[in-house]
Amino acid sequence: MTGLVFYAVSKVAAAGSMLLYAGANTITYTGKDQYADEAFASIIDYLEIAYRLNPVTQEWEQVTEYTLMVYGEEYSIIVSEDCVWTF
Repeated sequence: MTGLVFYAVSKVAAAGSMLLYAGANTITYTGKDQYADEAFASIIDYLEIAYRLNPVTQEWEQVTEYTLMVYGEEYSIIVSEDCVWTF
């Protein structure tokens, strides 16, 4: 199976939270619309980088602290260790 890439797909731990595994996690954001610095506050010590799938171009864009995270959009979140993300 050469050429396949596997990502951890996160499970919802409770309403408003999600279990993230060390490495890449591709998720659909289910929190309220808010800026990334607020959304990622609970995992800032583990967050390495995050990307947002642009719904128009279907290209991954790097998330910055000023990125508005929108309910229902897809993100790839890379964390250094397993953690529970509360948003």
